[in-house]
Amino acid sequence: MRWLPWGPCLSLLAGVLLLASCELEEETPDPLECPDHFAVEGGLCVEQPREALVVFEGDLHLASPSDASDFCAEFNAVLGDVTMDPNLPSVDELSCLRQVAGDLRIEEIGAIVEFALPELTWVGGELAIQVTGPQVDEVSLPALSGVGEGMTVHFTELERLLLPSLR
Repeated sequence: MRWLPWGPCLSLLAGVLLLASCELEEETPDPLECPDHFAVEGGLCVEQPREALVVFEGDLHLASPSDASDFCAEFNAVLGDVTMDPNLPSVDELSCLRQVAGDLRIEEIGAIVEFALPELTWVGGELAIQVTGPQVDEVSLPALSGVGEGMTVHFTELERLLLPSLR
């Protein structure tokens, strides 16, 4: 067996140590893109607080579109039940509604053409929707994530029931 002289071995060893002690440049990651209502905090998408609930205490009966508009001018949640008059032409004026602690009953309504409650996230009691007119082909409750006591949906002719967040 033949041994190498110390000089080349030390040079080789010094080169290995030099490589081992070099700092590697880290690549900067692309900035994190978060969905709406989220912000980057510590490299994570963190949900930001949404608008606070402004609660109407008691049962709410909506007899006209102006009742719904007046409600939405001040409130976005109900600590009680919500019912709608059968003659209301739409639920558009109630688009601010986010939470109902009791029942949400939209029953025996024949004049509605579009049905969407985009902000509604939770109903603590029963959610009952009954539309007798043939005009509605889609019900959209995109933010609804929970219903406490069950849900009943009845339409004469319904093609789509959109509940993407319901668990």
